Amino acid sequence: MSRPSIELIRENVKQNSYTELVWNEGDKPVILDLFTASAMVQVHDALKPENQTKFSAAISRSEASFLKAHSMVLKCLK
Repeated sequence: MSRPSIELIRENVKQNSYTELVWNEGDKPVILDLFTASAMVQVHDALKPENQTKFSAAISRSEASFLKAHSMVLKCLK
């Protein structure tokens, strides 16, 4: 379990595995599956560089911020 970053998510996609994300020690982990992780990496890579920075910051800031980014990614898949 570790604090999320786009690099961590990208590495888990390369390893074909899920990951457990934790923002604060003692919190319940959020499990990020391979499909969602892959979608997050693809959306991140499609963004302009300045928006990639904002997206990466949102992922690692807090669980609520991560879930907003997650929701945006899923809307992009439709």
